[in-house]
Parts: sequence; structure tokens; C-alpha cells
Amino acid sequence: QQQQQQPPAAAEAAPAAPAGDEVRALASVVATSLLFSRLTASQGFTAFDADGDGEISAEDMRVSARALGLGDFESQLARFHTEACRGEGGRLTMAGWSRALALGNVASMLEGGGLA
Repeated sequence: QQQQQQPPAAAEAAPAAPAGDEVRALASVVATSLLFSRLTASQGFTAFDADGDGEISAEDMRVSARALGLGDFESQLARFHTEACRGEGGRLTMAGWSRALALGNVASMLEGGGLA
């Protein structure tokens, strides 16, 4: 019975622990995609800000992924968005975008590290 009385937050906290590694891996994918597309971080932000309001929402990320031909990576982009905008109310600002991309390691992606 004691196990059933555990607060739900404790059960949910365990999967969130590796988020740092995941966001770094996802940031690497996004940063490498921008490099491949010859886009700067700022241009990438603008490309993913589908509605042009100066913030990237989850919907912006979905719409942009499809428009940019990244539909195969839609779930990874959604996870990247979720992790990158933690504490920002679900909307990614340019500052948050830049911070998240800085976590990426483009060199490892180019050397074949890829996303595990």
C-alpha cells in the first residue's frame, strides 16, 4: 500500500534525469541541420518561428519541421523544444534557442556520432 501512496511527481521525476544528455544530443541534430542548410542560429530561429511572433511554440516547431522537410525528425524536434524551453512557459525565445543550440556538438555529428 505504501508504494501506491507515492506522489505522482516522484514516479515522473526518474525519466527526466537523462534530459541533459538528450537535449545535448537533440541540440546537436538541430545545430547540424542548420549548418547543413547554411543557416545561422538567428536564421534558424526565424525559420522555426512559423507564425513570426518572436517565439517558437510547439506548434511552430511542428509546422516548421514539415515545411523545412524535417518531418522525419518531428518527434526529436518536439522533444528538443520541450527540453529547451523548460522554465520559459512552453515558448522558446531567441535567447533560449541560442542557449540550447550551444549545448550541441556538431563535430561529433559530422564524425558519425549521430543520435543514439
